Amino acid sequence: EKQYEHPTVLRWEVQCEDLTERDFSTFTEEAVLLLCGYFRYVPNVESGSPAWEVEHSLSDKQLGRLLSTARQVSRPCRGGGTGHHADTGAPRTNQDGALDEVGGSICPACVIL
Repeated sequence: EKQYEHPTVLRWEVQCEDLTERDFSTFTEEAVLLLCGYFRYVPNVESGSPAWEVEHSLSDKQLGRLLSTARQVSRPCRGGGTGHHADTGAPRTNQDGALDEVGGSICPACVIL
């Protein structure tokens, strides 16, 4: 949600245990598949922590659809969100939606959209 209407790409970094120490066995597999489908995996070389960046070509309209869908199908996780965000300074190249494909996927460059 922090990325919505933000002009530059944000990076979200988490600790490995935040992905592996959950109450249901398929959490890690499902979370990583979802994250890698919608975002770019950019691990932090210094800390070794996994990190993801929003695809720079996603528009705010596409992010809105993604957030709406995620809210409808998400399972509640105890403890809420985790990790921290950093601004990469890289511009979002399609924030206004001028390059969106009519009737296309949310993000043609993303893996599972």
